[in-house]
Amino acid sequence: MSTTIYLYLKTHNTTGLQYLGKTVKDPFTYKGSGVYWKSHLKKHGNDVTTKVLFETTDKDEFEKVALEYSTRFDITNNKNFANLIEERGQGGVTTNQWKKGNVPWNKGTVGTQRPWTEERKKKQSELMAQRHEELGHVKGGKKYELKGPARIDNTSSLNKIIQTCPHCGKEGNLGNMKRWHFDKCKVK
Repeated sequence: MSTTIYLYLKTHNTTGLQYLGKTVKDPFTYKGSGVYWKSHLKKHGNDVTTKVLFETTDKDEFEKVALEYSTRFDITNNKNFANLIEERGQGGVTTNQWKKGNVPWNKGTVGTQRPWTEERKKKQSELMAQRHEELGHVKGGKKYELKGPARIDNTSSLNKIIQTCPHCGKEGNLGNMKRWHFDKCKVK
């Protein structure tokens, strides 16, 4: 005995968002498994209308018909659909795919991420060098670590001013003293 596979179209009655899906359960009680669709239901409630578009026991036939509907409705690019990938009847996105970034984070952005070409790397490097120079991290065209005297020379003026807390008598730079002493002193 073969299991019946259903291709269904769910439409949210309040928002109009649609979801094309597959199930072997009762399509009228099954809510759907899409990440975006489930999030939408959680926010707006499960007020949906379900329409069965196709049913069969043949997996190959189902895959063919599901792909035809996915293409006809353009479900991955159409903003009226909650589908992030085409419906082929092979299951959805796995956790590993999300972790590896193989799934679009925004609808319609599959494969549109700009590659790190040599030109782009050079431009990014120049931007970062300019930013470091503006922040004072580059001296004489050479990078150096902010340690010892170099760090003292490049610190803000708050760290150069030494103050004494009137409550506990502790001395320190103004930046730290403002954070832990004066009106906030534990001794007070």
